[in-house]
Amino acid sequence: MTIGGRMRLAVWGVWGLIFLFLAMSISAHAYTSAEFVGNWVNLDAGTGGITRVEIGIFKTSFTVQTWEACVPKDCDWGTVTVPIPIKLVDSFGVSYTESFGTRILTLRLLSEELLKVHLLTDYTPEDGRRDTEADYYFSRSGSEVPLPDLTITAIWVDKPLIVYQASPTSFVRFTVKNLGPGMVVAQPFPVKVVNATRSGEEFVWTGFVQITDLPLLPGQSTEAKLAVGHSAAWPEGCYTLQLKVDPDGLIDEASERNNVSSKISFDVAQEQYLAGTIRYNDKPLPDYTTLTPSETYVMDLGPNDDPTDYSFYYNPQTGHYLFSELPDSKLRFFIYFRDSHPTGLLPGDYWRWIDLDMTTLTEEEAGSYDLHLFAVTHLLTPWDNRQLHGPDLHTHCPRTEITWEPVDGAVEYLVAVYSWRDEEHPDGGGYVDQVVFTRIQETSYVLDLPPLPDLMHYELLVGAFSATNNLSYYGQVYQDGSSRSTYEFKVCPSCVRADVSQDCRVNMLDLAILAEEWLMDTR
Repeated sequence: MTIGGRMRLAVWGVWGLIFLFLAMSISAHAYTSAEFVGNWVNLDAGTGGITRVEIGIFKTSFTVQTWEACVPKDCDWGTVTVPIPIKLVDSFGVSYTESFGTRILTLRLLSEELLKVHLLTDYTPEDGRRDTEADYYFSRSGSEVPLPDLTITAIWVDKPLIVYQASPTSFVRFTVKNLGPGMVVAQPFPVKVVNATRSGEEFVWTGFVQITDLPLLPGQSTEAKLAVGHSAAWPEGCYTLQLKVDPDGLIDEASERNNVSSKISFDVAQEQYLAGTIRYNDKPLPDYTTLTPSETYVMDLGPNDDPTDYSFYYNPQTGHYLFSELPDSKLRFFIYFRDSHPTGLLPGDYWRWIDLDMTTLTEEEAGSYDLHLFAVTHLLTPWDNRQLHGPDLHTHCPRTEITWEPVDGAVEYLVAVYSWRDEEHPDGGGYVDQVVFTRIQETSYVLDLPPLPDLMHYELLVGAFSATNNLSYYGQVYQDGSSRSTYEFKVCPSCVRADVSQDCRVNMLDLAILAEEWLMDTR
């Protein structure tokens, strides 16, 4: 026996009383002596230690017989007797004196059907081996073994935006809990990634995290982690995923319906990025539409060429976006969400452009830069902007009424008209002056505008505002695929009465309108 071993035995009785007192103080449940009685079988059939314990009662004492794994059959340690504690709570102790030392067993009921045995082997000095300790778990023979119930109670990520292959490695961390009533004894089990998407597309990661922190008692939890963004298995993009504990059913459980975690989202980006949530009216865009971006591009506002090797990613589940591998420069970002029809813009479309100096943004600002989009105002007359705009500018009468569709949540509308030089103008195309700038509550406005000189035109903008947010602006798609945020038109000197369409021409369109409404009575 080592010195430590002799001291341990010498104070065993004193500490036993102390431990008993503490157990009585903190135990959630006290058991009767009869509830200990039974033939208890190790839950781990492959154990190399204690395989079986039989507990009985003789008069006022417990009798304990113990078996250990041996070949060809289990070794019987024999039967020992110990007085039943006067204030029995949930445990008692026995010891076996052997030639090599003393084996001390603490037998603790975890439930009516679960028994934990803690074994301390205290070797003699002559034996020379180190003292050892081990825990074993047993169910009552002949009774139905209670099953564990595994679930993931928490999941989080070190950083919402992870720089690819950066050091230190970032992790998705999670907590696995056994809800009980049974326990997981010795068989490790995996946790795998499920229901994963990368920028809206299915993502498959074939690895797993092995849970080896066992046993896992009822109510007990263990934490684990999964490295992400550290290798080619996790390329840049916007991720959403869940984790599933014991996905292959290696552990028989009380319930197999709660093994999947809640969702978690994060980004993996190269150096120099811009990321955040795309919002409309302060809410993530997926609250309004399932559209994905139809067009994004970046312009360099400095002396450099426009970047071409950047990447863009979008998560349609969360509305999260990511521009990756951007130049360190002053940039203009454009993003459009167009209707599923390849040439249409409305209904339900959104857009935004914004100027940013990437040289002044901190890493935190660049990683959480929300983009607040505008909806596209649906102009009804004199032009329906659901249609593709032709290559030529429209021409309208001096007093043309414009009308548009109401925007949900809008309390007022902005009507703005600007004069511009055409591209063919001797001074080149460009802004000249602001002609109209007014806010109204109606959804129509009469444009009382004079004709402009040759090689000049007007540009109309219609926006909608709530009490706190800018909700929409005009948008237009041209036949060549380009986009405009204003409606471009010219005004003719005068119009005749037969020009029903108010486009400064009398033609078959006017006749068609007249025929369609012939003899109509609107009284």
